[in-house]
Amino acid sequence: AISSVGEGQFSTRVSKRTYKAPAQVEKVDLVSISCIQPALWVFWLAPSSERPIQNYDIEYRSLNRSTHWNRVFPNPTSTSATIENLQSGHTYQVRVRAVSDVGSGQWRSATSQRTYRVPGAPTNLMISPPSGTCDQLMVTWTAPSNTGGLPVKYKVYRNGTLIHSIRTTTTTWNSLAANTQYRVRVVAFNELGDGGEVTGTGRTGPQAPSISLLSASSSTQLIITLTAPARS
Repeated sequence: AISSVGEGQFSTRVSKRTYKAPAQVEKVDLVSISCIQPALWVFWLAPSSERPIQNYDIEYRSLNRSTHWNRVFPNPTSTSATIENLQSGHTYQVRVRAVSDVGSGQWRSATSQRTYRVPGAPTNLMISPPSGTCDQLMVTWTAPSNTGGLPVKYKVYRNGTLIHSIRTTTTTWNSLAANTQYRVRVVAFNELGDGGEVTGTGRTGPQAPSISLLSASSSTQLIITLTAPARS
């Protein structure tokens, strides 16, 4: 400033640079992980940012049940994360944003395919010989309540040996030894792998005796001689 007395001192003004929050993250992708409890692996590309990125916010929600967003903790500092303890057969939406000391960027979203898991265990295993037979066993069971979201098949074992893989919940074995106990194991599986199993034992029926002699003792009597089966 200048007056009649003279000139004053110069004042200095320092401008401070302003920074923007990070840009939107790039290309969020989701991969369903095959495990006992469904999970999603989330990965993305880091955005441009004028200040160092401190971490990322991740939120997810099921499109089958509610619109409520759930936050993933702890906040990752890298460009990938795993979301665990999800529900099988659900479709999830996930969103990611970058965070710096200036603030948070915009959300970037992605939608998953349905999540899947291996099936639960079959129940109500029943092993019994059909009526009047001595060399057959009928094996039935109830499908698992949790299928894992995929079609279920069954591996059926007899005395530790895989007999067949089937889609139905019943099977009948023929040409077995009479009056013999068999161990049975039924394993539910889908394309992700083996799930739960149920085990039990069953016994075939006794062999019928054979007629070895027919003779008439009189005009009103017939003598029948029976031979006991080898196993009864």
